[in-house]
Amino acid sequence: MKKLLLILLCLTLIYSCKTKSDKEDIVVKKNTLSEKNIKEKVKKITEKSFYVSTKFGEPIKDSVQFTNIYLFDENGFQTQLETINSLSYRKKMNYEEYEKHIFKYDTNKNCVLVQVYSIDNYLIRHEENKYDKENNKIEINFYSLNKLQAKHKMEYKNNKCRKIDRYNQEGILKYRSEFIYDKKGRCVEDKYTIYGNVAKNSQINWKLIYDNNDNIIERNVYGENEWNYTTKSIFEYDNKGNWITETTFNNSKWDKRDISNIISGYFEREIEYYK
Repeated sequence: MKKLLLILLCLTLIYSCKTKSDKEDIVVKKNTLSEKNIKEKVKKITEKSFYVSTKFGEPIKDSVQFTNIYLFDENGFQTQLETINSLSYRKKMNYEEYEKHIFKYDTNKNCVLVQVYSIDNYLIRHEENKYDKENNKIEINFYSLNKLQAKHKMEYKNNKCRKIDRYNQEGILKYRSEFIYDKKGRCVEDKYTIYGNVAKNSQINWKLIYDNNDNIIERNVYGENEWNYTTKSIFEYDNKGNWITETTFNNSKWDKRDISNIISGYFEREIEYYK
């Protein structure tokens, strides 16, 4: 079950909205800020995740788990990501202390290469992305020491990602996501299939609920044998409409402990805008 939870926490839902238009319009619609639902011209975001502890029966913000520092150019494309992990978080997740991601784009403003460097500027791994004629990302190849470690293949319908197949380095299909969207183009369901002996549950469904700012405020996860898991988020926004704090709550019916509505995470953002 712990392994399954780790998979769920690490799983990233990949979806985007692209339309056929002139080149300038495409660039505006598909830049990184738009894909991340970030408004206005943002230069830098410093995002911190905190541990939450309980004192006198009340949850409080504790020490920092990790810090992400995002950099964007004036056209809204991400150029860099720095991640700094605390010692306790590194031991728990087996992560590096520090990583720097460098994003490189082609002439169509598609991110074709992501290079990840260690604290001593050593190339740890990299990702190579492929796109179709409509500028939809159709393949991600993950490399470590120039050896292929995993591959993701995507399928689209009406320029919406409908399916992602995730393969291991032997080319064996391990996970599949099938997406459903609402009328606003937001992903509202992910039918997630686990193949092989990775976990007891072979089929997991994610159902997502959004607020008026198009941020996910509820994730309902349904598995086999009446297994289900819910997280809810409460956001605080700045005057630009971007969230600056997020508090997440757990409600899990598979766990025998009474952990309903327990605060499981707290995030803070500092956003620097272009003048």
